Amino acid sequence: MDLTWAALLAILCLASWLAARHKPPPCPPWVVQWVLWLAIFAGVVFVWLLFWEVSPLVRWLLILLTVLWIVWWFIYRWRCPAVSCTVAVEAIRFNHNSASATTDALSIRKDYGTPVGVPEWTAGETLPEESPAAYAILETQGQTVTVQVKFRITPTSVTQAEIRAEGGGGLGTLDAQSVQFSSGVSSPEFVTFNLNHQQIGAAGVRREDIEWRWKYRCPGESGWRDADVTRHRIYIVLETPKAPWDQTPGSTSNPWTDVLDYACAWADGESARDTAAGAVTEDVNGALALTYDMASGASKYTTPAAGQYFECTQFIDYLENGTGLGNVVNCTDCATIVTTFANVLGCDLHASRRQSYFDLTPIKALGQAACGCPNWGCGFSYHEVAWKGAGGESDELFDACLQVDGDTDPWSPPHTDLLPVNVPFTSLPGAPLPIPTPLSAATYRERLCTNDVGGIGSCNATSPWGGSNNGRRTVI
Repeated sequence: MDLTWAALLAILCLASWLAARHKPPPCPPWVVQWVLWLAIFAGVVFVWLLFWEVSPLVRWLLILLTVLWIVWWFIYRWRCPAVSCTVAVEAIRFNHNSASATTDALSIRKDYGTPVGVPEWTAGETLPEESPAAYAILETQGQTVTVQVKFRITPTSVTQAEIRAEGGGGLGTLDAQSVQFSSGVSSPEFVTFNLNHQQIGAAGVRREDIEWRWKYRCPGESGWRDADVTRHRIYIVLETPKAPWDQTPGSTSNPWTDVLDYACAWADGESARDTAAGAVTEDVNGALALTYDMASGASKYTTPAAGQYFECTQFIDYLENGTGLGNVVNCTDCATIVTTFANVLGCDLHASRRQSYFDLTPIKALGQAACGCPNWGCGFSYHEVAWKGAGGESDELFDACLQVDGDTDPWSPPHTDLLPVNVPFTSLPGAPLPIPTPLSAATYRERLCTNDVGGIGSCNATSPWGGSNNGRRTVI
């Protein structure tokens, strides 16, 4: 029995020495040395009992060593208390480097008059839309994308904690890392976390509400504790948005989340610029209850008429509340809407014209039930569309304003509705008129205009309106 007693006491003292020696923050050296000597003496007693007979002196020594360990234990609990702390998330920065779109988020704002501040999330915010961030797939591909987080810890005497975050949706979980603290605040103030598990480009264009469930553990602890839950609205676009949008910090032309909300929904899941622009065109044509101005073809959402500005705030009001400047639009409005909403996703369109005074085959204008002609007759003085490239004859275009005849004889009834999405202005440049049927070519002009000099022969690609910022009208 005495031999077992001595062995257990030696093991207990040795384990206590190891615990005291490695405890953060460190125990006083004399506390560590105390239990080390107890372990040594208990080991000596064990060896004594192993080779020699039990004596009353040895038994009294075991009693003394056991009492000394009990006393040491109380002193250890007093001088080396278990460290307990509480960690709180104070702020999160997504766009922490406004000069870069490769390793962090884009510069965005809510609307014309409301910027999105950085940090995008601060303590007390609970709704994801209060903390928006946007990322570009092309620019972040293959890059180490990061966020920066500020923490507080109590008591302020604690100088280190391990922190991680679960969840995160497409941005992924945040791996655990040791965070240093000074006077209760993380040091550095904003700690960088790599998005090692992000899948920014995995699902194409999207809008996603995510949450991070933050966890921490104090020095000396093995289990994780719950901290805060932070919620964020994340927009994923194909590329850095193109004009009229920009990345100048504080600019009113930073991408608006009011626009991203709709553009990301219309082009949800698209992974290429052409298909994203096509999806925007389809929704503008068929899902917004817009109708073409059959009476006069007047512009409503570009000011001055066909000019420099896009009344984007008014158009958002129409989308959200059905008011704004109403649902009656013309080709300039449609071209501008498609250009603006597609380009916020990273497409590169511009609103440009074809002229002048050309005759039309019957068209299915926006909001109309069947093919026909505007009230003034089957002809346009000009027509404006969203165009790729330089807006030349061979460049593809997107026209949300009308549908053309898509069958093999577009100049005669019956008419087959075809929405012009990523089709070349013409694939038959210089073809002698009239063009023979059947017509199988994917070509826009020939399906829009009459098959003669007054139609196809008078419809020519020109240029954006002067003062329209090269067909990318400034959003207001």
